[in-house]
Amino acid sequence: MSEQVKYQGALIKIGSREYMMPSLSVKQAKKLWPQILEIDNTSGDLAEIKQRMPQKFDDMLAIIHAALSRNYPDVTLAQLEEDVSIHQVKELILIVSGQSGFEAKGETKPEVAQQPTVH
Repeated sequence: MSEQVKYQGALIKIGSREYMMPSLSVKQAKKLWPQILEIDNTSGDLAEIKQRMPQKFDDMLAIIHAALSRNYPDVTLAQLEEDVSIHQVKELILIVSGQSGFEAKGETKPEVAQQPTVH
């Protein structure tokens, strides 16, 4: 990655581009706190969980976007919706969570050092 970034974090790959994913800022975490808390909410029956999935994807992408925007202010949420695959979302959220000092329920916190490239 040849770009200079303002904040260090985990090296990730979305589509054909590499990014340095930093932690959320305190301001971003405060703003996104309801979405952060909702990520691990698996209460309800299967029908309710399925109904909440589109909103969960929106929430996760908003968190991923917020973190990436610290180093890449030109990256849009619409671009991430196109470029991030469904199987990447959970891994990217775990990386943001680990970088931000949060641990997703039932998951191990990712290392703060460089992460393997996400495909």
